[in-house]
Amino acid sequence: MAIVPVVRQVKPGRLFTLASMLGRLIYFLAPDRREGTLENLRRFFRDEKSEREIKTIARHSSASLLMGVFENLHFRHALEEPRRMSSLDATFGEIQFCMKEAKAIHDRSGGCVFVTAHIGGYTILPYIFSLVKIPLTIPINPTRDESLQRRFCPLNVERSLQGEIFVAKKNSLEPLLSALQQGRSVGILADQRPTGGVTFDSQHMSVLTSPIPALLALRCKRPIVVGACYRRHGRDSYEVKLCEPIWPDLSADETTEIRRLTVDLDAALTVLVRAQPEQYLWMHDRWKPHRLRKARSVTQMSTDNS
Repeated sequence: MAIVPVVRQVKPGRLFTLASMLGRLIYFLAPDRREGTLENLRRFFRDEKSEREIKTIARHSSASLLMGVFENLHFRHALEEPRRMSSLDATFGEIQFCMKEAKAIHDRSGGCVFVTAHIGGYTILPYIFSLVKIPLTIPINPTRDESLQRRFCPLNVERSLQGEIFVAKKNSLEPLLSALQQGRSVGILADQRPTGGVTFDSQHMSVLTSPIPALLALRCKRPIVVGACYRRHGRDSYEVKLCEPIWPDLSADETTEIRRLTVDLDAALTVLVRAQPEQYLWMHDRWKPHRLRKARSVTQMSTDNS
């Protein structure tokens, strides 16, 4: 862990230079990962981009993977301590207006289902939300090393004055429902491999998107707010983009409405990914139809997670 103090002292732009170098190594030395990334890009963009453009995006995507790790190490310590934020105004000052909008939606709704994808600075979004005092409950995959888990991402513990809480992703439905009912918001990576899914076809692509945000929104009468944190200005600052809230129709059939919300959620995520495709982690197998499992009913999935 000797690298942690070093990463904290280096500016994000220089961290990205390092991430780019290491990302190229991953791209060239991990053929399975490389081919999976290229296959996903070809499937997503079809005839829109040339093979050369696709390979360029793939190389940048490898760098984005490592940059996410570096960003978490670099900013986490400072973002957990509000008194240190004055030193980060140059980096996060431009996103304050957008985050005030997110806070207003949270306050009006009594909690929201905030959804993002593995794009840009997604690893630091929980701390950015804490800056505007939006309490988040976030499901994550725990590490196998319990000491690392306790040091960097303790579960079921309020990590800041604003109170973001991480819970284990497995069997997380009930804690997330409880959080929303208590007036908290939840933050979800929608393109994580779900335990169940809603399968549909979008522009001839087989897509598997987690229905959990839709289920939470419908059960708790809360909106889904889709957003992304992009790197900008030579990777030394960031911007947050939020889509219009997606509200559930409480009069609709539950299964039909969860499908509709999930389709709308996927469409919003697609817009955000298309805006900065080089910042998305394309090595995920979300678009590989041969790995899709038959979607179970939402009722069964709810039972499994309870």
